[in-house]
Amino acid sequence: MRKRTKILIAVISAVLLLSMVIGGIAVFADDTVVTTTPSTTVTSGTNGKQDAFLTALAAKLNVSVDQLKTAITEARKEVQAQQLQERLQKMVDDGKITQEQMNEYLQWWNSRPQLPSDVVPGLGMGKAMGRGGMMGKGFGFGRW
Repeated sequence: MRKRTKILIAVISAVLLLSMVIGGIAVFADDTVVTTTPSTTVTSGTNGKQDAFLTALAAKLNVSVDQLKTAITEARKEVQAQQLQERLQKMVDDGKITQEQMNEYLQWWNSRPQLPSDVVPGLGMGKAMGRGGMMGKGFGFGRW
């Protein structure tokens, strides 16, 4: 494949990626209004199904929605910290990084800025597009 064609594909891919990111930001923009009652706090926004689920779950557990959200956030942080520790320890055991590098990374990880509480992690493209992207392997230009 000629160099000019590769550059053209790279530029088109970058433009498409940028437009997808901007479109994703616009789609997931949330106009949230918080209403507080004595027993629960319900957040109404563009994600009504999640709000309804959290409200129903909080009612079954006899806790407020805020308490439930706090518990979910704390549990997520604990599990993520444990998984990170295990993953880094495996890298140390395999000789990919040193113990000092692991400690430096953990120090950075614990001192990084936290996301605001209303930001839901994991709303990216993820693995949904599969191997090779949306169009499969090679975009029809042969094997790369």
